[in-house]
Amino acid sequence: EGECAPCDPATYADTCTNGTTLRECLSSGDLETTICSGSTPLCTTIAAVSACRACAVGDTECVDEESDRTCSSSGTWGAATACGDDERCTTATDACSCQNGETKCDDDELLRCMNGEWDLLESCDEGCTGNYPLAECEDPPATMTTSTMTATVTSGTGGGTSTTGTGGGTSTTGTGGTSTTGTAGTGGTGGMGGAAGGSAG
Repeated sequence: EGECAPCDPATYADTCTNGTTLRECLSSGDLETTICSGSTPLCTTIAAVSACRACAVGDTECVDEESDRTCSSSGTWGAATACGDDERCTTATDACSCQNGETKCDDDELLRCMNGEWDLLESCDEGCTGNYPLAECEDPPATMTTSTMTATVTSGTGGGTSTTGTGGGTSTTGTGGTSTTGTAGTGGTGGMGGAAGGSAG
């Protein structure tokens, strides 16, 4: 007795069960699952045909820091393409592009890279200097300021109230009436004096 085959290779369409696994119908009518690997690590479908291929159409990858390559419409890698003068290829983008934070000059304008695109950061008044990826606006010339300071000195002889001397009234130091220190008369706290409290200034 005959038996039904799991699939008909004439009508069965091979399918990708995930990004790396192909399910296909063999000529014997048996289904077989293949894990894509080696030079064809991806399972992709192009024009309704599923197969293990080298890459997904439109994907890019770095060949080295100065070039990248693009996956063709047939699922194979194209030739390497050199990066531009203000581009590098890194694993962050897998394509030639500027990197976030890098800068370059465009005449007197300073441009900064954000998300792979160049945006105006600043218009430089003194010009733009330096090369990609570390350009910057030129610093303005330093201004030196020299100043002369003149000190005002006041010198002279002034009168006024002296705490040291000979006089009547209240005296801190001296010979007089009521006195803390000195020769005083009656009422002096320290010294010898007459009844009126010492000599008059």
